[in-house]
Amino acid sequence: RTRLSSGPKKYTTQGEESGGKRTIAAPRPNTGCTSPYPSHGGRAPGDTACVPVTVCVCDVVSALGTQIMDRTGEPGVGPPKKKGSKLQLLLTVTLTAWGVNALSGKPFGLQSVYVSYFWAAAFAVGVGSWAATKRRTILRWRRKTLPTSTVGPQPIVASRVYAISDMHTDVSANLDWLKKYADEFSSNHENDLIIVAGDISDSLEVLRTTLAILKGTFGAGVAFVPGNHDLWCGPSSGGNSLDKLQDVLRVCDELGVITKPFVIPFDDDYDDDEDEEEEEDRTVLVIPILSWYHSSWDTEPDIPGLDLPPVRLAAADFRRCRWPEKFDPLSTDVAEHFDSLNNSCVDAALEAYPTARILSFSHFLPFQQLIPEKRMLYYPHLPKMVGSVPLRERVRLLQPTCHIFGHTHFAWDSKIEGIRFIQAPVGYPSERNMAGGPGWRPFLVAKHGAFVNYPQPCRWSDYYRENVRDPSNFDLAPWVADKWSHE
Repeated sequence: RTRLSSGPKKYTTQGEESGGKRTIAAPRPNTGCTSPYPSHGGRAPGDTACVPVTVCVCDVVSALGTQIMDRTGEPGVGPPKKKGSKLQLLLTVTLTAWGVNALSGKPFGLQSVYVSYFWAAAFAVGVGSWAATKRRTILRWRRKTLPTSTVGPQPIVASRVYAISDMHTDVSANLDWLKKYADEFSSNHENDLIIVAGDISDSLEVLRTTLAILKGTFGAGVAFVPGNHDLWCGPSSGGNSLDKLQDVLRVCDELGVITKPFVIPFDDDYDDDEDEEEEEDRTVLVIPILSWYHSSWDTEPDIPGLDLPPVRLAAADFRRCRWPEKFDPLSTDVAEHFDSLNNSCVDAALEAYPTARILSFSHFLPFQQLIPEKRMLYYPHLPKMVGSVPLRERVRLLQPTCHIFGHTHFAWDSKIEGIRFIQAPVGYPSERNMAGGPGWRPFLVAKHGAFVNYPQPCRWSDYYRENVRDPSNFDLAPWVADKWSHE
């Protein structure tokens, strides 16, 4: 990444899909100059009437020449090839010759003063085109081309980052909630990005519809990592859940939804209200983490004497997900495979930005402290189907400033081992009514590079700020005792 010394801040990537470059320009300060080059300085006192026209035409000609060079040269690497340069050279020489002839006052034998003005303007356009082209070419040589997300992080310009999970928009009430939110608040999120930590729908059409609404609402982009519901296979589906993963990622790619690491290059000189943290470097590296759960992640004692159905019968995943024969879904096989899918992208991102602050997100849980004790759970075996040891070790290795997760539908905001953990679930309508009702909103996580609003009010993390979490306590909560009988 290289910021240009003048003009708008630009971040250039070499596009993997199109083979070309993608340039994202941050908002430019208002200098009163319509030219993209602040060095033009706008119109100064004493400028002739043709100068503003010259500036505009100069920009168009220069942009045309640069576009030609983009198509004929190596994108962002070294000087462009000669085809575009020759074309602009010919244009410059021709217009300059006409301009020089105009200085004699007899442009090609014509005495009209208006024609003289025309050729004088042509001379200015020729010289301006040459100067602008030389300047843009030099700047192109200076630029550092960033690789795409397969070999390094994409740059995404965003003012604020929001978090959400477990939208389950195959439930009509949840989809209606999303549409209403988009209608009311899309104008507030033109420069914002949202992170979706899994579980939208097992239907690819519903997934596509939901992501499209989010894309239309959050102008800076949508980042997504699949959850278990997203990988359910239909009864007529011929593939397995790994095939479904590829289908989900393909839908995301078609919509422009981000599923690989990217970087948010926040302005270093931004200064806002007092709730923001003081940071020397506001650049944030965002890392989505593919993951899956396994029963051995649960290391806390089971509650004795309860007649509970086994996990394989209680969880729909064991009926709706299909895995290759070599995978035992109760072992660490699936979890280890999913974790291995992160290696190349995460390694490249860390290599490209070794000192950036990290915001990571997954669907499943890294730590068991992010779920209430078993005596508080309607299904006390729930911890056997929510977390992953490979995920926990990866999060420990990354040491993110913040990690966003989902899956359990418990709103959460707490710190473990110095890492902030957030869950912002939409959940099912009955759960949302208990957690905040129709006024529920996605969580604001970061604003202009600063992580904000810690801690956000969440029922269970607030409870554990006041009470010790004791897995050895087997006194059932009243709502659990009413559901299960002792043997």
